[in-house]
Amino acid sequence: MKKFFLMITAALSMVPAFAGAVPQVTKKNFTPELRSCLRIRQGAFDTVSDLYLVTAPDGTQTLIDGGLGIHRNRPYYKNVLFKVLQEQKISHLDQIIITHPHSDHFGSIPFLLKRQDISVGKVCWAYLPPEVAQAGEPKWQDKPIQDEIIKLCRERKIPLIELKKGDTLAFGSGITAKILSTGARSAKHNFVNNQSLVFQLRYGKFTMLFTGDCGFAQEHELLKEYGDSLRSTVLKCAHHGGSGSTGAKFLAAVAPQLITSPMPKWLSGRRQGQEVEARIRSNGAQFIRSWEYPRLSIVSDGETFELVEITYL
Repeated sequence: MKKFFLMITAALSMVPAFAGAVPQVTKKNFTPELRSCLRIRQGAFDTVSDLYLVTAPDGTQTLIDGGLGIHRNRPYYKNVLFKVLQEQKISHLDQIIITHPHSDHFGSIPFLLKRQDISVGKVCWAYLPPEVAQAGEPKWQDKPIQDEIIKLCRERKIPLIELKKGDTLAFGSGITAKILSTGARSAKHNFVNNQSLVFQLRYGKFTMLFTGDCGFAQEHELLKEYGDSLRSTVLKCAHHGGSGSTGAKFLAAVAPQLITSPMPKWLSGRRQGQEVEARIRSNGAQFIRSWEYPRLSIVSDGETFELVEITYL
């Protein structure tokens, strides 16, 4: 009997904390019911870039990264970030969270900070000293963007908050996120990617693990420190669903129902993307890519969640 009890207990421990089938993506007009929920809007690019806009039921707005600024003469800050903000008529961001200093994640932030018609409560990051970044990644070229963010925050008197492991972020309406990691300094490859802010957002029973571009080295440290505590309803796939991240052991520990990725279509067709997708599919999680659903929002009331392409009238 004791052996049987232990087997049942072990089996139950394998079940994700947020039980139930993953919903299909639907299209809806914005309604009061949607306004009363947590909404996590994923930006869609035709190249590698990260952008998430988190809206709490009380209206608190958090931008997590913002994608590219200008790349190959294309103004991505206008074509994606500004359009996402305009979509919801946003004139104030309570906070901006920068996961790590690569242009495809924070290149648009200076353009946003220059807009006088959008106020910003604070900018949060885990500052990576340039000498550390360049020692670990000699080809790192994004110091000017980092410097400009510092300059613009000073000029506009926007608090620039240094985040540390163990800190808790508030997103409004009782939604919080615990900072699990600010980087793996021991990383030998993809150094700056492995200095990502990794945090778990929590709203009732719903959890979402944000990973920046966290690579294998940082995943290893997270697994060693947190193990199955990483388990989350949704995983934001690191490195745009490409190689160097989202390892099998990490996937097993997080055990998400849904994995969402800011992934361009061309990466889905390459070996780097296909290898990661194969690991995800074998883990049994649903995989949603931004190029498939460019207006996707993850919507949760803290009990259940749905996937919606919302039209804001």
